[in-house]
Amino acid sequence: LKGEVASKHHGDTAAATTSSSLSTARVTRLCQVSDSKHFDIPHPTRDDVLFNPHLKKVPIGNGDEDYVVLMLGHNGEGVPNVEATIELRHLALESPISCDVVSNHRTEVFLGPLTHVVSIDMDVNGRRYAWNLPNWALPSWSVAGRQSHVIQCAMSTKDVLIPVPHVVGKDLQQWIESGAISVLKIYNVQSRTIRQRADRPSFVCVGPGSSLLFKPSSVGEFEVVVKPINATYRIHVGESQVAGFVKAAPSTLLKADPTAPVVVRNLHIVDHQLKIFGVNTTPNTRAQVILRRFVSHEPVTNVLNEGMHDENADLRRFDVDTPTSEYFESKRIGDEYAYILERRAFAVQHPSSKLHQGNRLTLPSLLLNPFKVKETSGSTLADAKQGEEYGKSRGDDRSMPKKSKRMGDRQRSSTRGGHSTSSPVPPNTLFLEAPSCILSNIRLNSLGEVTVALPSTLTGSYDVVVSLVDGQDIDSRQQSVVFHPRPGAPAWAMPLKSTALSRDAALGVDKDVHSIQVRGHRCIASSDATTLPCGPDSKLEVYD
Repeated sequence: LKGEVASKHHGDTAAATTSSSLSTARVTRLCQVSDSKHFDIPHPTRDDVLFNPHLKKVPIGNGDEDYVVLMLGHNGEGVPNVEATIELRHLALESPISCDVVSNHRTEVFLGPLTHVVSIDMDVNGRRYAWNLPNWALPSWSVAGRQSHVIQCAMSTKDVLIPVPHVVGKDLQQWIESGAISVLKIYNVQSRTIRQRADRPSFVCVGPGSSLLFKPSSVGEFEVVVKPINATYRIHVGESQVAGFVKAAPSTLLKADPTAPVVVRNLHIVDHQLKIFGVNTTPNTRAQVILRRFVSHEPVTNVLNEGMHDENADLRRFDVDTPTSEYFESKRIGDEYAYILERRAFAVQHPSSKLHQGNRLTLPSLLLNPFKVKETSGSTLADAKQGEEYGKSRGDDRSMPKKSKRMGDRQRSSTRGGHSTSSPVPPNTLFLEAPSCILSNIRLNSLGEVTVALPSTLTGSYDVVVSLVDGQDIDSRQQSVVFHPRPGAPAWAMPLKSTALSRDAALGVDKDVHSIQVRGHRCIASSDATTLPCGPDSKLEVYD
């Protein structure tokens, strides 16, 4: 705050600070006092919303699972009565199934088992979210087989194991019987390609886990067509195999491809014991276990496959950037502005605050969010030198992780029919008391089995993602589980972390320490009642 005393009759100008007395100026002088301060008050979140939808899988018994969408605020509080539009992309339909939904009083939107539904798109107040449902991702061996167009093996090969998405494992036998899975033999006649359906049904059968077994009975080229998932696998069967090569003709040798990729056959979870059953494992096979609360926008298989089949990729290095949460960063408010907000919010306790705010800033409008205050230019606050939130706001988006071009291309790629599944930056989950758990590099025994002891402190619902990695072959399977279920609590219940701070932590004990304010919100209907906490440090603001 600086003051200037300018005289109409004299050209001299005197500068005075607030501590100086202006009473010595003559009456003929015009006193001009200016107060200039600019504050940058950005929104607390990058996506400018008060809540976000979170997709969860919950077990319902007999190995079945349902999907539910939870509307949760930035502090984990539920938001009921939220209207949204959902589009479900079914495996057998070209156009999505669209419907309007509203979250109930427990902030839930039940979607059911979603059998043969590949992806979900949700529109909430103009914001679009998308999930590719788990267990639909093709194993890495299947992806490589489809990219190289042909799998080369010999007649001596007992059978060729073809992994398929785990979600359709129960339907394979029915698809074989109905003709949805067929084997075609390819004939090349005078530069023409003729495909003829194989008469013998024993060419293909159901394999272990979610896989098909192709049994070669003659030399030639074949195609295994899985119509429901729009997948075709081309197999070239040679006469014999010599030193890693397949003899396809008297003078032609083809490099033999692996025909027994690693597959997750089954998962059993009892109490805190996870038993993994694998197929075609080797001494080099390792199991990776991830326990997380919500269904991710990006399948785990896609992250593990990143760079695996790129000839120029560095297989030893993988960069994983976690999006930062601007919401929790924005809880740091300068002492000066926090004081103004507090006095205005509790004008009943401070009647004079309506007239004497302590600063000539424009009065803030209705606040439903915590805000952070940053200076823009020209400020030299001595007490703000140690405050990390005082500084020019950076123009780049700190909440957007830096991803490679291939990662971005994959997010923009379509799942079916050119439909984009790109999503905004995933919302923060820092309100979770125990958000995730990772167990890596687990060895399997000679039978391809291992029992993993999970931490006994796990409580609530989790999605267990198990990946078997053997060289460049990766297969993942996901299953939901509830640890220590509470009577009367929903299946998706999970412990939340209290984001409230003590008085000393919130207001600070040092004069130069900036305060930290936590402002949560709860939305209730006009006909409902709620219980508000009341304590010596409780501060509540109620808005209509």
